[in-house]
Amino acid sequence: LTGPLTVGFIPSIMRKVEDFAKQTDAGIGIKFKEDDVQALITCMNFCQSTWEQEAWLQLKQDEVQEVLALLERENMPNDKAVKHLKKVGELVANMKLSVKQREEEIADQIVRQAAVYKEAIVEFEEELKQYHSSLRKEHYYFYKHGLEVAFQRIDAVTEDLDQFAERYQELLKIATNFDYPADMMGSQKMMSIMRDEVAAMRVLWEFEDHRVHVTESFLVKKWNTVQSGDIEDAIKLLLKQCKELKVEKKCDAYLGMIDILKKWQTFCPLVGELRDPAMRPRHWTQLMDLVDKHFIVGGNLILRDMWNLELHRRPDAVEEITDQAKQEAK
Repeated sequence: LTGPLTVGFIPSIMRKVEDFAKQTDAGIGIKFKEDDVQALITCMNFCQSTWEQEAWLQLKQDEVQEVLALLERENMPNDKAVKHLKKVGELVANMKLSVKQREEEIADQIVRQAAVYKEAIVEFEEELKQYHSSLRKEHYYFYKHGLEVAFQRIDAVTEDLDQFAERYQELLKIATNFDYPADMMGSQKMMSIMRDEVAAMRVLWEFEDHRVHVTESFLVKKWNTVQSGDIEDAIKLLLKQCKELKVEKKCDAYLGMIDILKKWQTFCPLVGELRDPAMRPRHWTQLMDLVDKHFIVGGNLILRDMWNLELHRRPDAVEEITDQAKQEAK
């Protein structure tokens, strides 16, 4: 118990206490302007840490005192360490006095800055509410603007929310140090709502991107190779997936995507009917007259050509032609 490890324990412990006291003195001694809330909080934290560590500081000194007493009993007095311990004790005592004095000096400033930032938090929450309200006009809520513009705006709004989040964290830190973190609850809720809404719209437009790739793969198929049943099954699956998306169902962008899929739902059975071998040149002529467009039913015809005829607008008339073709083929 009286070996080199025990002897080395004394300066090690006292060094830790000294370092704490010196760092605290330096921290509370920082000079700052009236409106420098970050420096004020730093000073407050150093003061608070002193009282939080007060028991630890005393414990460390007591531990050294016990070791010195042990050495004394073993006839190994360490006068240098005794003097050092006394000096450390005085250092800690003076530090506490300085902390108390500093707390008195900054008390009024704390009250003033706490009031300033309490109001700033109210203003920040109101700013978030106004920004949230403005988002209802964003392009990504409207189908007509398309994929590219929608993703550009979603990315831009996400960047805005990231900046709001940085400001939120700064205010939360200040609010926590001034003991009113609950005042940030409204802003936190509003931030969460906006994040969820933007995330939902990103998922919606990602679905549309997928839908476009799927239907585009159909539109480039040669007319004489089209399998309408396979396309119809794929469209049914897409429609199911779209309806399962967690997004506001009255949103124009969502309704636009549903509308396109419903057009495909109407179009697919018509494709199946028109692909029937019963269709003869005269029936195709009737179809051309119906849509007021001329096209050649041959090897170069692709499904896009038929889609562009907008047959979904007049399904009954198209079916009359295909029904007539089937009757005449009997």
